[in-house]
Amino acid sequence: DTPWLKSPEIVRHLARQQASLLRQLARQLAPGGTLIYAVCSLLPEEGEGVTEPFLAGQSGFKRLPFTPADLPGLAPFITGAG
Repeated sequence: DTPWLKSPEIVRHLARQQASLLRQLARQLAPGGTLIYAVCSLLPEEGEGVTEPFLAGQSGFKRLPFTPADLPGLAPFITGAG
């Protein structure tokens, strides 16, 4: 429903907030810990639009793709990036 209920400006604002939260959480993560970024939005601005810049600007973090074994029955919904 986001594309119909929220303006592009609000989506950009939410994405900036999410990016800020992600950076803050990354600083608090224990060494060797796992950070999972999950949003209910299907908009790229709030998904890969947040994670790609984060990964590009943070050393020590990498994407670990989901596999069909991780999400039984949901294989059709796993993208090439996992």
